[in-house]
Amino acid sequence: MNLNGGNLTIRYVELLGNVIYLIGYTYTESGINHPFIAKINKDGTMLSYKSLLNNAEMHRIVKLNDSTLLAIGRTLKTVDKEISTKRFIVELSNDLSVNQSTEFESTFNGQLNDIAISPEGDIYVGGSEKMVYRT
Repeated sequence: MNLNGGNLTIRYVELLGNVIYLIGYTYTESGINHPFIAKINKDGTMLSYKSLLNNAEMHRIVKLNDSTLLAIGRTLKTVDKEISTKRFIVELSNDLSVNQSTEFESTFNGQLNDIAISPEGDIYVGGSEKMVYRT
């Protein structure tokens, strides 16, 4: 994966220990998003890269413990010119392989924006809902 140029957006950068995690997406001219997580050494060498889902956005990544990461985002779907979304949390191993993924139904245009882990291991997630009213 080349992270230079092209149709590429970096949404979030997280430094965890000596490793930099980049969350973003590439996209096609037809508007389909392909989110990714890239794991990079501080010297810029790519350690691993994982493309997740199609037509989705990744918003944040945190370290749950020494061997597990959590990433949040949303999938996007257009039906009859209406956008619907599902929010998700993905549990990843350090090599970025997916352990499990959980989706949450959302009204019109919701998303998960932030995630935090308490010292006791509790997971807190914040998000938003957007409603559109038609007359």
